[in-house]
Amino acid sequence: MCSCGGQRPQKPQSTVITNCRSGPWDVDCILDIFCKGDKADQEVVKKLPRLIIHNREPKQVHYKKYEGGKWVDGGFTSGGSARDTTPKRTVWVNQTQDCRNAAATLYHEVTHTDQPAGMAGSQREYDAYLKTEQWRIKKGLPPHDPSFRKKVNGKEVPDIDAIKKKVDKTYAYNPPTPIGGGAPPPSVEGLAPNGTDVQLSDGTTRPPQEGDAYRLPDTGGKIVKTIDANEWKCP
Repeated sequence: MCSCGGQRPQKPQSTVITNCRSGPWDVDCILDIFCKGDKADQEVVKKLPRLIIHNREPKQVHYKKYEGGKWVDGGFTSGGSARDTTPKRTVWVNQTQDCRNAAATLYHEVTHTDQPAGMAGSQREYDAYLKTEQWRIKKGLPPHDPSFRKKVNGKEVPDIDAIKKKVDKTYAYNPPTPIGGGAPPPSVEGLAPNGTDVQLSDGTTRPPQEGDAYRLPDTGGKIVKTIDANEWKCP
């Protein structure tokens, strides 16, 4: 198993972790990262059994975005997903992710499970990406995105403005909202029956505006294996 837990070394993050397995993730390597960490890391392991966790094939997220007076295709490969289901929240992690990135994805998705109900979609992502980037810094891992960090008084910290910008671009179908809170604007659910206007989540319609986006059906993401919740235990 790889030894990715513990305190962050003093050297730059690019030289911190050299002995993590490069192949696809599994339960053992995820536990090795969290269980050898601090108390907060070990608390993450305690939360994992309350989730249904699937190892899946990569999933592609697709959406339409209104740019320059026309609808264009957008999308990205989702490393992980989470959804409120009964009796447990369900999380999916791509089978192709290595141990470090799969652990970061699980940390991100566990963060979502601790967020209050009714939190705006964009705010949920700002919060999860910020906290996950803080965790990655603590663990000596490279940033999720090169823009996600900045130096303050010589110390590396998350750049919340860059995170918000990236989230707003990637999750275009979630209307941007204030970082600190506030009601989100109504989201675009698709085209109205007339095929020209957009249908909003509050039941109204209007002509499309620059930056409007709505989600299309995902592709891929076939479940390869469902992890037994009893496996999530530190030695």
